[in-house]
Amino acid sequence: MLNECLKRLIDYTIFNKVSYAEIPPRIEYFLTDFGQEFLERLYSIKEIQIKSGKN
Repeated sequence: MLNECLKRLIDYTIFNKVSYAEIPPRIEYFLTDFGQEFLERLYSIKEIQIKSGKN
C-alpha cells in the first residue's frame, strides 16, 4: 500500500526516487520543487481552515 502511494506521488512529480545499486538495496525519495510548492500551498490552506474555526 505504501509502495502504491509512493508510485503515485512520483507519477504526479511530487517526489523523485533514487535507487542505489548496493547490498542491501537502498532507495531514497526526495521532494521535487513542484512538491515543495504544493506542500506550501497545503499549509496555507490548513492555516485558513484553522483561522476560520473549521479544523
